[in-house]
Amino acid sequence: LAMYLADICSVLANLTRTPAISIPGRPTSDGLPVGLQLMGRRFEDHNLLATASSIQELTVFHKLRPEKVFATKP
Repeated sequence: LAMYLADICSVLANLTRTPAISIPGRPTSDGLPVGLQLMGRRFEDHNLLATASSIQELTVFHKLRPEKVFATKP
């Protein structure tokens, strides 16, 4: 359970064996990065990749870099 909680965003895709992809989204007003996770139908990875590619072509978010970078403490 601890392993799944460490990466909660991918649990559903992993457990259901559905394809998923994360793409960059518009940064918040504070400059923090936001991502969007898309999930597709089983065995239709090609449709999911085509959709993600289309979104990337229509936006510039993948070219942006976060204004704020936070270091994590060990």
